[in-house]
Amino acid sequence: MATCLLLILAAITSWGGANAAQEVCVEGFLMDKYCVDRGTLLDNKDVKTLENPGRHSVHCLVDISLCYKSGYYMLLPNPSGSPAYGYAIRFDLSGNRKVIEVARANGICSTCGNRGTIRQGFRGTFFGTITQGFTDSEPAVFAIKNMTVSPRTLDPNSTSDGCPGGADKLNLTLFTESGRFETPSIAHGSLMIIGWGFLLPTGVASARLLKHRPNALWFKIHRIMQIFGLVVAICGWAVALAEFDVFVGSGTSSYNHGVLGMTVMILGLLQPLNALIRPHPPEAGEKRPLKRLIWEIVHKSSGYIAIVLAAVTICYGTFVICCHNTEFRAAWIVTLVWVLVFSLYCLFDRYRYKKKSANMSVTGQNNQMS
Repeated sequence: MATCLLLILAAITSWGGANAAQEVCVEGFLMDKYCVDRGTLLDNKDVKTLENPGRHSVHCLVDISLCYKSGYYMLLPNPSGSPAYGYAIRFDLSGNRKVIEVARANGICSTCGNRGTIRQGFRGTFFGTITQGFTDSEPAVFAIKNMTVSPRTLDPNSTSDGCPGGADKLNLTLFTESGRFETPSIAHGSLMIIGWGFLLPTGVASARLLKHRPNALWFKIHRIMQIFGLVVAICGWAVALAEFDVFVGSGTSSYNHGVLGMTVMILGLLQPLNALIRPHPPEAGEKRPLKRLIWEIVHKSSGYIAIVLAAVTICYGTFVICCHNTEFRAAWIVTLVWVLVFSLYCLFDRYRYKKKSANMSVTGQNNQMS
């Protein structure tokens, strides 16, 4: 029995070794994993990644760190036709470096050489071996021994794929799922617009403009809005931290959005902690203590700064979000209009309230005189 097991194990090992050593040739479009996960091209948000890779620029492929640091897939036509392409292989670290090297040597981009002619739709011909089989969620890993620009890059109608004569070709498993970032993007954007675009600014406006109302109405509105607004914003922040990695693309809009977002959330989280050490306000007629004055300056200024930075951050976000940009910009405009209308109403209410109080005061004085 033990001898049989050893023979079976030896046969499996021998087959695996022979399979790993098999050299094959593959040809297709190159696409960075980040754009596949977006579902749309980073440099052309109206184009779906797996529908028209021929419009994917070399600039996006090898200039933007957010893209080239994510690694690369090779795309092949999808026999079912929907989507038009699927990703069939991925490359190891050495292969990713080779893709960047060849693309920069032959492309037109910021980091390319001076002799390149390819601006978009970069295709490659790869000769190498499969080093790791596909899984349920990822295609097979391909180790590149040699890579050239595919003849079909410059001539899509070419009958040659650039593979050397006699090289084996693979029947590869296609993966057609893309847009992994779409759902978390919608969730993150929606939560942040509700939290930082609607609830929190409303609470700040009430604290600033409703103090004329009796029974501390401003404080009741402020406390409710800030608590719920911060909870919603924390949920949106958690989605971003769990799903996105924007800090690999220094200098990009996504990176700037991430840095601003982190700053805003830190300021937002400090506000309730700051409120816990709030010195008691002075009684009527008493002088305001210095520590109370300092606390008010810190609490109010950090709150105002957070709201202004949040507005800038959301504005950035409506441009870098991978989907439904128009809808999010419309929602952002609606929240801005709401805050403006609410603030104007509060100002009008304060004017009307003070005018009413002044009239009542004059009436009372007249009654006393009579």
